[in-house]
Order: sequence, then structure tokens, then C-alpha cells
Amino acid sequence: MNLRAAGRRKRLEGGFTASIWSALLLIAIWGAGAFAAAGFDQGGEITEANCQRNAQIIAIRGIVAPINAGLKSGTYKTSERKFNYCEGQFFVIRRIARDSKGAVAWYEDYLEGEDGTWDFQYYYDSAGRLRFVFAMARSTNGTREQLRLYFDENRKRLWKDDKFLKGPGCPACFSAYYDSDKALAFDPGKEFANDEGCEEIKANSK
Repeated sequence: MNLRAAGRRKRLEGGFTASIWSALLLIAIWGAGAFAAAGFDQGGEITEANCQRNAQIIAIRGIVAPINAGLKSGTYKTSERKFNYCEGQFFVIRRIARDSKGAVAWYEDYLEGEDGTWDFQYYYDSAGRLRFVFAMARSTNGTREQLRLYFDENRKRLWKDDKFLKGPGCPACFSAYYDSDKALAFDPGKEFANDEGCEEIKANSK
């Protein structure tokens, strides 16, 4: 194990802490913006101007918030897998959270490459359907970018919010997801179990 890889592992010790803080940040942002608007838009096209008060978007946030609370309180049964040289990346962490009936509520796919990292968090409704994706990209050039994707009950993308936070830019950070959902984890159980072409470091459940 080289020093760079060892440093990565040390930073990632502590299980779900970083992911939970990201989830809590989502709650804070939404609490500040979504419900401050006067009235809700019940339907029609979702736009930058009305997305904060659109009824479909607000309903999805109502799914996400309890999941985040459950992750924080330890309500879910969580499992984790770590890999070297997986998915074309140097280092990969997959985490999954299931409820008491075994249904997946949340899935995370964290990837480290040569020039950056990507952290994808997926949220599923009670029927196991993907409803929301929150992703953060960090580039070695200092760029930070966020991506939010919202889906209806039929897996149709409702809205994409791509937010550039800082840095000189990263054109390829989320380019694969701008107009395509093929790479997303619609089947989290299958994604978590798949280790084809991957070198697993260890498996850990709690």
C-alpha cells in the first residue's frame, strides 16, 4: 500500500460520518429555501424559478428528510464494501442502508480517481424506487461541484440542479449525467453486490 492510498483510507475511517454531515447539509439548505416560498406549484413544467415550491420536488424532499434522520439515529442496518481499482477508479467505497424489512432506503457510491473524487448518494421511496440523487465532485484543481437529480415514481427525471461551488471549473465532473441516467443506481442491491473486476479490501457490516 503506498502512502497516498494509506492517507485516503485514514481520511475515510469513521464509517458514515462524512456522509451524514452531507445529508444534514441538505436538510439545512432545503429548510431555508423550500418552505419560505409563498404557496406551492401543483404541476406544470419545473423551472429554476419555481423548483423550490413545486409540489413534486417538495414531496421528494419529504422522502429524503426521514431517511437522513434515520441514518443519523442508526435506524437502518448498514453495510459497507471497499475496493481497490474498481469502476475504473483507484479506490471505491459502497455503502447501503436497509430498513427492518430489508428494503433499501439509501445507497452511496464513493469513487477516487487520479484527478478527483465523486460521492453519489441515492435515496429510495418505500416501494424501492429511486427518487433523489445528491452528488459532490471534488477536483484536484480546487473545483467543487454539486449535482441533484429528482425522479418521479416511474423513474422519469423531473429536474436536474447542477451547482458550481468554487474553483476554475471541471467540465467533465458530471457530464455523463447531464442528459443520461444509465450510470445511476436504480437497483442498489445489485450495484452493492457487484464486484466484477474489483479488488475488495474488506467487508464490514454493523
